[in-house]
Amino acid sequence: AEQLSAAAAALDKSLDALHRMDEHELPERIRTQLDRWGTLLDGRIDVDVRIEPPLPPFPPSAPPLAPTPAATTPDIDRAWRAEADSVFEADLYPSAESAAGALGRALSPVIQSALPPEHPTPATIEIGGQAIAQQADIGYALAGALRERFPQANVVVVASELPNERPNGDGDVRVIVGSTPGAGSTLRALALTSTGEHHRTVRYIEKPWLMRFDEYVSARPGQALFLARSALAHSREEASRQAVADAVRQITPMVVDHLAQHSTLAHRPDWREHLDPWLNDHLTNAVRQGYNVEDRFAQRLVFPTTGADQWREAILVSVKADNLASLQRIAETELQRFRAEARMREAVGRRTALGAVAASIGLVTLLTVVYLFLQAATRGYYRWMVRLAVFVLLIAGVAIMVIVA
Repeated sequence: AEQLSAAAAALDKSLDALHRMDEHELPERIRTQLDRWGTLLDGRIDVDVRIEPPLPPFPPSAPPLAPTPAATTPDIDRAWRAEADSVFEADLYPSAESAAGALGRALSPVIQSALPPEHPTPATIEIGGQAIAQQADIGYALAGALRERFPQANVVVVASELPNERPNGDGDVRVIVGSTPGAGSTLRALALTSTGEHHRTVRYIEKPWLMRFDEYVSARPGQALFLARSALAHSREEASRQAVADAVRQITPMVVDHLAQHSTLAHRPDWREHLDPWLNDHLTNAVRQGYNVEDRFAQRLVFPTTGADQWREAILVSVKADNLASLQRIAETELQRFRAEARMREAVGRRTALGAVAASIGLVTLLTVVYLFLQAATRGYYRWMVRLAVFVLLIAGVAIMVIVA
């Protein structure tokens, strides 16, 4: 805690010193990152600070790891807030709109650096092109990101093609957006200023269940759908394990309720105690192997200045009636097997206890007979030696019974 406090104080002083410098003395990339850090320090973004060693690589051939605890709900919610997208750059986005927002954030420092010193803020930003003519939401998302960076600029969205020409005004910017639909969808932006042109490209894949889960579920009232997500993780494998754990956490209550209402063994008072560990392992393995998984989305996030990356993953899980019926049969079989093994262990334990009692009685009887015989044979002259010998035999007999048991 003391080290973190000292580091925060040093960072605060450094930011103050840098902000006092003339803004043209700093590269645009550094100024943009300072704005992001300032947002963090002002408390508009919740920061989860953790000190932990880097995770070792996870080769595909590695043995299964111990179960990973599910990330807490606050960690998951924080990882998927819109503020995280403004801090990190992603390799892939779950919709054209989110990709357009990222495209606007990527163009902002380029536009700023291309403007002449006498026009530090663009007067007009005109956005149009083939992609926006086909999907106007792309233009609105791109305009929103640019308005956030240039609040004083007049940002105009034109739902049509724009001429591929540089604007005449020194403070004007024209952004032409094109797209490549399909499995490897991309958004391409050409930013034209009076001094030159600049290109930026982002990749996306449409995942409507992740972007608008409520609408997605409402359009499918007959399905039991669950959106499972991970927190920010140091590797894709760790993010996948967290997402699977979150899916199991959400599915388990539904499965338990179904078993409580329909299973013939659910009336037993101890059925949850026996079933819960097995059910957690069974559901975890099923989701990990892709059963009940309708779709998934993995995303790599990169911190622009350092290049450090984080991963997050989301899974769409569907639980159908036949899945519950099949799981019920398997669970009932598992409970029957567990109780049969418990009865067998109890029977073995009883037989072992009875055998130990019988062996103890036999040993005591045998040593008593030996003691009386030796006493009679020696006529009591070696009483203490005989007693010592019998005691040693008793200890040896007890040790042998313990070892055999």
